[in-house]
Amino acid sequence: MSAAPSATPDAVEVRIQGLKLLTPLRPLIAALSVTDADSYLEADGLLGRVKHARATWVAKFGPILQPLKAAEKNIKQALRGAKDLDAEVDGPLEQMELSIKEAMRQYKLKEQLQLQEAEEERRRKVEAMRLEAEEKERKALLAKTPQMKAKLAQSRQDLLIAAELVEDEPVTPIRGAASTSRSVRKWRVKDMKALLRGVLSGEVPADVIVTADPVIGRYWSSDRAIVEAWPGMEGFDDVIIARR
Repeated sequence: MSAAPSATPDAVEVRIQGLKLLTPLRPLIAALSVTDADSYLEADGLLGRVKHARATWVAKFGPILQPLKAAEKNIKQALRGAKDLDAEVDGPLEQMELSIKEAMRQYKLKEQLQLQEAEEERRRKVEAMRLEAEEKERKALLAKTPQMKAKLAQSRQDLLIAAELVEDEPVTPIRGAASTSRSVRKWRVKDMKALLRGVLSGEVPADVIVTADPVIGRYWSSDRAIVEAWPGMEGFDDVIIARR
């Protein structure tokens, strides 16, 4: 037997009355078998009793159900109003957040290139200093006077120290207090025709043609290098900006 829909006294009483409507009908319906004219009329009589029981139940249950429906309607209207209010305020705020993140993402992409260039320049500078230090060492070996030999040796040492200092210089990206950023490797189709030719030739799995994005995503998660090697595909670096 199922539990009462409500613990209020009215609901409990109505439930008892409803079960009284069911009790006499259950064994009659369970034993019903329509095989001839008499049993057909018996079924017709039972149908009338069930119809009457249902009408009686509607009359008894209506006073409980109607206030609940009215309350549900009010809740739905209140919820709709709350959602509209949220969309009115948080909607523009969300767009502001997306706009700011996109501007920050674009900067981070430029910053990545700048940091790569700075790193390459630092390596070139270190390499140049070390080559110059080697040249100083070579000249020191050929120096004709102790003074010149010592001077060249000191220059060599100074260059090596300077190279170490430059090599240890940190090349760090800017960090915000309200956000975090991370670099990600993504994929994209740069030539759909080439990708389709790759499928036809067997270079690319055939299931890529069906719902390409999620299928390619699964292959990408498994082995990026393979996907980047497919005809018509390429990998690229991107940046994700997130709130702390």
